[in-house]
Amino acid sequence: EAEPPSLPAALAATLAANHARVLDLFRALDRNEDGLVSRGELRSKLMGLGLQVSPHELNELFYALDPDGSGAIDYEELRRALLE
Repeated sequence: EAEPPSLPAALAATLAANHARVLDLFRALDRNEDGLVSRGELRSKLMGLGLQVSPHELNELFYALDPDGSGAIDYEELRRALLE
């Protein structure tokens, strides 16, 4: 049985399937328009995309997307995680 794709890979695939740009995703994630994506904003958008995420998976994804550990994801962190 094949492993399901990692959440960053699933998110990148969802973006590609919907022909979305990372900037568009970032703007959609950043609901309060403060230039940062919080854990709650990320969870809301993943659920809206139809991705079922456990609290553990959300934490893993958040840590992967926030490598500096600031507690928020900025645009450059998201871009690097999805495109590199």
